[in-house]
Amino acid sequence: MALIVSKQKEIDEYFASERLSQSTLKKLLEGFSKFVAFQQKEDDGKENQSFIIGSAVDCILTGEEGEFENQYYVSNLEKKPSDVEMAIVDYVFQSVVATEEKINDFVSYQKLILEAADFHKWQLRWKTETRISKLIDAGSEYFQELINSLGKTIITTEDDHKISQIVFNLRNHHRTKELFDRSLYENNPHVDIYYQLPIYFTMNGIECKSLLDMLLVFRNPDTNKIESVQPVDLKTMQGDTINFLLSVKKWRYDIQAAFYTEAIKNYIYNTLGVEHNFVLHPFKFVVESTSNPGQPLVFTMTEELMNIGKYGRSGITVRDIIKLISSDFYRGTPIVREIKGFLSLLEEYKYYSENEWKEDKRITEGNGVLKLDWDGINLE
Repeated sequence: MALIVSKQKEIDEYFASERLSQSTLKKLLEGFSKFVAFQQKEDDGKENQSFIIGSAVDCILTGEEGEFENQYYVSNLEKKPSDVEMAIVDYVFQSVVATEEKINDFVSYQKLILEAADFHKWQLRWKTETRISKLIDAGSEYFQELINSLGKTIITTEDDHKISQIVFNLRNHHRTKELFDRSLYENNPHVDIYYQLPIYFTMNGIECKSLLDMLLVFRNPDTNKIESVQPVDLKTMQGDTINFLLSVKKWRYDIQAAFYTEAIKNYIYNTLGVEHNFVLHPFKFVVESTSNPGQPLVFTMTEELMNIGKYGRSGITVRDIIKLISSDFYRGTPIVREIKGFLSLLEEYKYYSENEWKEDKRITEGNGVLKLDWDGINLE
């Protein structure tokens, strides 16, 4: 039928929605306190450069035409301030944006500069005049860049070149080019391809959302009925793409794939109104390297890995083996640690939501008196 690219307005509405995403759900893997801080926006909220590059590549390949220019600003700044100096300039800039319609040069905000320097405890032993003067010298160009890029993400010319190279590789490599050649789908009556597809659904009583990079829908040439669908997500990583499993384990992309698969089933049956059976092909990741580009690979998720993403895997310790063989040995040494899937994380999320996020579940269950062994807290 067609190529369907979601409008940026739909993407903005997706991110504004308070429904639960898999990326938010995975924050529970870091622990109760980390999740609460994330909910209250007390974490630093900074995106690392690899993530920014990946998002920019995604925007060009699967977003609306011209949206990259709307969202990203290529900086020509040759010498950046230090991290703390940038944080001070950011502090001043955000304060000015919040209170003034017109933004002047950095030198105009000396009182704010000193306030920001004090907040970040920058060079407290220096004289006030020296601190302000040094910060004006170091931060004026960067402040102007913030003005020029207002509302956009700043990227360096080096990163812009890297983004262009990755986009070129994915559009031209024989393994991946068909996924990103929009002309193949614009007039193809038997294939629909969705780019940046927001899906809203309910799972285990919790309102959820997913934003899928690509969904290919294949139709029967005679009946036009949907025969099969292929979900695809685009990833960038550091290092060689052949080592993508390391990224899967670090960022728990297995949870993402399993979570998105549930969303797709819901979308096909409920939104598209399909009543007949169809084939849901295994989830695929298209992967390119940011540090060693040129060899993009396509990875198909196995059923076993998808099951871990959904159901998790129980941990096994020597203690468990002892129970079976009734023998004396070093107790508690971990052999296989527990891996959580999204279903158990959903149960945790539901529990904490119903209990107003008061305290860690283990504290509540143990009444504040917890057993500790080599593996950690023992709730047996």
